[in-house]
Amino acid sequence: MKYDLAIFDCDGVLIDSEIIYRQAVIEEITKLGIPMSNQEIEEKFVGISYKAMEEGLQNLLKKPLPLTFRNNILNYVFKSYETDLKMIPGIENILTSITIKKCIATNSSRYELEHVFKYTNIQNYFEPQNIFTVDLVENGKPNPELFLLATKTMGANPNRSVVIEDSITGVTAAVAAGIDVIGLTVAAHTKSDQYRKMLLDHGVIAVVDNTEDLLPIICG
Repeated sequence: MKYDLAIFDCDGVLIDSEIIYRQAVIEEITKLGIPMSNQEIEEKFVGISYKAMEEGLQNLLKKPLPLTFRNNILNYVFKSYETDLKMIPGIENILTSITIKKCIATNSSRYELEHVFKYTNIQNYFEPQNIFTVDLVENGKPNPELFLLATKTMGANPNRSVVIEDSITGVTAAVAAGIDVIGLTVAAHTKSDQYRKMLLDHGVIAVVDNTEDLLPIICG
């Protein structure tokens, strides 16, 4: 199919950051007395907005999170970015090569994304007005609101758009928005047959293990 717009998630699609974020969350959750495995964290909290994660954890704890919880996570993540943050291999070539309109739609806040920009070249590939963060909507992914805002603002029909996602949360949002979605399994947290199957089970049109294989699907 020939698409008019490519919508890229950020964490796990443009940057290999989910492992960093997940480790920060594991440490803070463990401090609260809720030990969770990597798999449990992945199933419940990877790809969702901080607001949704906070609500989920408060439901488990039956009380509000400590005031320092979010800052502790962000401090860990931003410190790790200085030495460990990398762009997904091959993604810069894809961003340079695609000939249709493109944008970012991420469950990260603008504040978080500004820190990503310090250590990567992502901002060189997107116009500032074509970067859609969770701050812009009432409900982040898995609600389709963010993707629908992106298509509307970019002047594209959802059924002529394609999303590139790594998380079940993002795939769910894209499917709900009526947008084709490709599952990208290049980031460290996606490299298992089980993860690939989960993406397929949730409605991706394809799972791509090599970034370069995105181009023929996106551009037709």
